[in-house]
Amino acid sequence: MTPQLGRANARATFVPIAASAVQALAKAAVGLSIGSLAVLASALDSLLDCGLSTVNLFSIRKAEEPPDPEHPFGHGKAESLAVLLEGIVIAGSGTWLAIQGAAHVGRGREVSDYELGAAVMVFGLLLSFGVSRYLVRRADATGSRILRADSLHYAADVWTSGAILLAMGLQAATGERWIDPALSVAVALGIVWQVRPILRGAVDELMDRDLGGEERSEIERIVAGHAPDILDFHRLRTRRAGPQKTIDVHVVICRDRPFEEAHALVTRLEDAIRRQVPNADVMVHADPCSSAPLLCPGPHRSEAAAASLGAGRVYYESVEELPRDLRASLGADAQQAYVTAFNRAYGGGDSPEAAAAEALRLVAGGVTRSDLPHSRGRQTF
Repeated sequence: MTPQLGRANARATFVPIAASAVQALAKAAVGLSIGSLAVLASALDSLLDCGLSTVNLFSIRKAEEPPDPEHPFGHGKAESLAVLLEGIVIAGSGTWLAIQGAAHVGRGREVSDYELGAAVMVFGLLLSFGVSRYLVRRADATGSRILRADSLHYAADVWTSGAILLAMGLQAATGERWIDPALSVAVALGIVWQVRPILRGAVDELMDRDLGGEERSEIERIVAGHAPDILDFHRLRTRRAGPQKTIDVHVVICRDRPFEEAHALVTRLEDAIRRQVPNADVMVHADPCSSAPLLCPGPHRSEAAAASLGAGRVYYESVEELPRDLRASLGADAQQAYVTAFNRAYGGGDSPEAAAAEALRLVAGGVTRSDLPHSRGRQTF
């Protein structure tokens, strides 16, 4: 995380801290005065939001600290740990609220002042809606998962406040005392349901789960777009720690390319990935193509194909008849596969050059002699 993003995220957390503190105090005072368990449940939810947003503030500041000898990859996972703690506490509180509400459903609970209860819930609804939209905008701008998690809480508070308002109206109209505690159970279960994706996302980050999805597809598209300079790629590894992403990939470059050109190519690829994947630490490892001349798919492969024709021979009785340089470039299994593939292609009517190219293609793809039916075509000496 850059210092600018860290400071922006930290400033953004002050808004939900202040808003949730005000809501918790107002709802608690009103809930106690009118005897509404549902309003008290909402007050507890706001109090938890306040405490957890405070934890988020400290975790964001910790994640902002630069790497040090003990934490060479930075402190981005401090944010993931805070999100995990936040999810566990909210899930636990939701379970407790559901149990308490269920215990009061049978005997009911009288609410003394529905108008006052409705007023404080309307106030909380409007405040939560404004905070949720603010946090969504800040999360989109900075890529912070912790701000996005906070936005989900306040969005859930909007629905919670609306449901409590509806329940208070129904209880006032019907006189049914079970509605208030029953709704507190529904609110609590809704809180537990909403926290599931938060917990899953935090665990995925702590376990270094691959970015996957569109981001991984975009990285693969960028690397593939650098062909033919990049012959192939493998070991693409990605992970996320808070807003910071780490991308590691090995690319295959022709071994005959000068070092300066290979370095410039790797730098261009890293820059291209960073432009498309924000907040990414990108490391590209350059691997040379195979040391065997015939197995390298680089531009010098055609020269190897021409050399493989030997002294005009277009049919081989055994691997001993292959040119010495060709035998040295291939292992025993690859030599047999080459002879079989070449003879089959030439026997099928290919020119010597085309037969040699086809044999090289198959050998480079890992085909062995056992994969090819032996075809003995015409011989030329």
